[in-house]
Amino acid sequence: MPEFDYIIVGAGSAGGVLAARLSEDADLRVLLIEAGGRTDHWSIRMPAALASNFEGGPWNWCYSSIPQRHLAGRCIFQPRGKGLGGSSAINGMAYIQYHFFPFLLDGWRPSRRESGFCVCVGTLRERSRGTLRLACADPTAPPLIDFNYLDDPRDLDDLRTCVHQAREVVSQRAFDPFRGDAVRPWAAARDDAEIDAVIRESAESAYHPCGTCRMGDDPMSVVDPQCRVHGMEGLRVVDSSIIPSIVSGNLNAPTMMIGE
Repeated sequence: MPEFDYIIVGAGSAGGVLAARLSEDADLRVLLIEAGGRTDHWSIRMPAALASNFEGGPWNWCYSSIPQRHLAGRCIFQPRGKGLGGSSAINGMAYIQYHFFPFLLDGWRPSRRESGFCVCVGTLRERSRGTLRLACADPTAPPLIDFNYLDDPRDLDDLRTCVHQAREVVSQRAFDPFRGDAVRPWAAARDDAEIDAVIRESAESAYHPCGTCRMGDDPMSVVDPQCRVHGMEGLRVVDSSIIPSIVSGNLNAPTMMIGE
């Protein structure tokens, strides 16, 4: 069997970039593995066909969370790309150019001890935290996803505050020419208890989960600033799962940055 210097599992936003960069060295043999195969199809190339792949199809793993006990028992859909390009092949093509300052605020900084590109400095908030477990040894049976949304009451407090603030902003005189009637189910939600109920019955994710193998040098981290898995040799995690604190926008650009 052929031998390789690097084996990359997953040809998504980070894996594809990483494979391309490593392959620039002609002396290296790089193997890139992707379960979904090629995504050379009109529905992938056409931005307006986003919904056809986002909601299902051969290039989507179509993951779903387990019932969320704090969201009225609802299962939250989690589309994930299956094929070359990974989730970038089925996403909304929103590329956000980040300023470095937010990364400093969120606890990312250049590593001082070694040549890693950033390190977590302990800013993970002790609030609602989910789990990701394998359902079985079959890799095609999707990884058990429990986001554990709103497990910490402070998360619900924050969302309720956002609702009040949004209503306050829209009620300003400057919005008089544009404001319409409140839409359901929010129209009937007046007091805090009613707002909480609507949040639990309708809140959804923006499909940007990250941080399951977060980077850092504390006991709860999985990889070091060079993406090496703690306690193991020859194994690195290079994707959005290493993000130590969630960024304030879409994940595609930071994920490609991690691959670079």
